[in-house]
Amino acid sequence: MVKKIIFIALAVLVSFPLLYLPAKAKNADPPDLPDSDLPENNGVYPVPGHPELKLHVLSHPARGSRPAKPTPTPTSAPVLNCSLEDPDSSSVSGVTGWYLPPSFSYLLNSSSVPASVGAENLTWIAQNGYLQWAEALSGQVSVSFAGQTLSTRARLDGQNIITWGRAASGTLGVTYIWTYGDGEVAEADTIMNKGYAWSWSDPDTWHGSVCAYPGSYDAQNILTHELGHWFGTDDDYDQEFENNTMYGFGDVLETKKDTLTNGDITAVRSIYQ
Repeated sequence: MVKKIIFIALAVLVSFPLLYLPAKAKNADPPDLPDSDLPENNGVYPVPGHPELKLHVLSHPARGSRPAKPTPTPTSAPVLNCSLEDPDSSSVSGVTGWYLPPSFSYLLNSSSVPASVGAENLTWIAQNGYLQWAEALSGQVSVSFAGQTLSTRARLDGQNIITWGRAASGTLGVTYIWTYGDGEVAEADTIMNKGYAWSWSDPDTWHGSVCAYPGSYDAQNILTHELGHWFGTDDDYDQEFENNTMYGFGDVLETKKDTLTNGDITAVRSIYQ
């Protein structure tokens, strides 16, 4: 009889996945949820079993949401287009309603980086993107690199990751933000779509000119936009925001999102006043 009771108790425990364990308190490590598909459509979603959390999904479409059309990657001697401009904008980007805690760290999946970008460059690309936002806040938020990961999918597991992986056609990248009820970010993951042609134009080689590789999307250009979501800035699709880093569409032959406009800076500062 005792053995039967123990067996039944174990069966009940096994039948309830970790998804339904009691939620952890704020500032504790988020629970490790089962690896399952998350929504890719923009919106706010409940987190089953965790009423203190909300999931926010923000996708970054290619201009016109064109299907992915991979093009030849840069050769060993690619030709940069350095006739581009990086105009400023005073249009103040929107904000989402969430914010990062004072200290935040992230993991990178360098093994997922397209060869046309270079695995060894992801550390610099991410750092350059974060610094744009951190410097706009004069160090109010400290974001640091914490190491490597092999994960290529977003999931609530206590790790903030940047990786290339699967995303819907027409989407350059998707950022997933889990927040507590008061708006503080619990976790953030960004997935860059491996289905597109990518490159990286190192700003240190520009020598005063803005450059980009034709026929591909610049990794730092798109990632800097995605990281703006981590800090709490929102997408803007109106034409007046076309030069903002937080303009909703990404395009080929574009690196102007590497740097923030005055409108982007004003927006992010309004979150951390």
